[in-house]
Amino acid sequence: MGAGTRNGYREACVAFGNWCVRRNRLVENPFVDVPKADAKADCRRKRRALTEDELHRLLHVASRRPLAELGRLIVKKPEQERKGKRGTWKRAPLTFDTLDDAVERARERLHDNPDRIAELECCGHERALMYKTMSLTGLRKSELASLTVGQLELDGAVPCLALEVADEKNREGNHIPLRNDLRDDLMSWLTDKRQALQGNASGATSEICLPLTGVDKSLPANARLFYVPSGLIRILNRDLKTAGIPKKDERGRTVDVHALRHTFGTHLSKGGVAPRTAQAAMRHSDIRLTMNTYTDPKLLDVHGAMEALPDLPLIPTSSEAQQATGTVGHPREFAPGFAPKTDNAGPRRSTGDNRQGHRTDNTSSRAVDVSSDADKRKEPLSTSDNDSLEWATQDSNQRPLRCEHSALTN
Repeated sequence: MGAGTRNGYREACVAFGNWCVRRNRLVENPFVDVPKADAKADCRRKRRALTEDELHRLLHVASRRPLAELGRLIVKKPEQERKGKRGTWKRAPLTFDTLDDAVERARERLHDNPDRIAELECCGHERALMYKTMSLTGLRKSELASLTVGQLELDGAVPCLALEVADEKNREGNHIPLRNDLRDDLMSWLTDKRQALQGNASGATSEICLPLTGVDKSLPANARLFYVPSGLIRILNRDLKTAGIPKKDERGRTVDVHALRHTFGTHLSKGGVAPRTAQAAMRHSDIRLTMNTYTDPKLLDVHGAMEALPDLPLIPTSSEAQQATGTVGHPREFAPGFAPKTDNAGPRRSTGDNRQGHRTDNTSSRAVDVSSDADKRKEPLSTSDNDSLEWATQDSNQRPLRCEHSALTN
């Protein structure tokens, strides 16, 4: 047994031991100390999701294979497969390319028995509709088998099916919304069931009946919606083989009935559904179960997601370089705003004449004395200082020198 199966038995034993303790049948629970197995390290079956093309092929094969089985050709067995003189013939295997031809041959062989043809076609239609319902709702096999006609709500604005509390795995009960095309398929299927039950008047009148829109006769509310055989996994394996879908891929992941639920979760993520919404659609209590276990990363468009990232060239073009430096569409207005203009000379700067105690404007004698006293405290200028001062005077962005005293301070 796998780790998950062993953990399931352990939980049942622990629950039974707790009941015995509560009923005073045991002093303590002997199963509490049994360790849990690591289900991640010992996963016996890893499932994969089906692609959209594989789903189309599977539904096409499922609806036609019951009738095509009667139209298979008779061929000779190879020498290594023969057992004695009598076992020299066998039926040719069905493939996706030979399926339609086998259906036509079956119709020719059963042209005298139209009821048998209708029965096989109905069987194939039911099987394909079961696969589609599981792929578009995420129903488990047991939940699908528990559905009755009375649990369908197809007349409202949002068509849905109501799962009973006793039939759901988490024992909560949910309303699962349905796509419009699936709603139409279910309505058509109910019409076929009504026609099939039309001759059984005693069974229809002895049960509670549910009126259905578009159907001219009521159906029993407790009638099973689908007949789910116990060997559905073997039927699915034959459908997969006929459709040319590998049972196991290169990663070792298999396809079974529960893989249709994985397909549902994966296509929700692939379609851009928010993780919280996908968790609600999958009816999971933990979002990690939705994103990790029931989402096949192989089908996700990771490459397309990478294309949504911004371009980052190593050698930017001239326009990109200008945009990066902020020179595109922004004229250089910083320097002209602070440079002196012809009509506004701005504040007067100190020049070499000011250092000698001479002034170009007419001020009071007191201001002249203050500037003279300030000049006496300064060191004499060297030749290099005069050159620097002359260069500063020619600078277009001149700045006034710091002055300790001014005539305006008093």
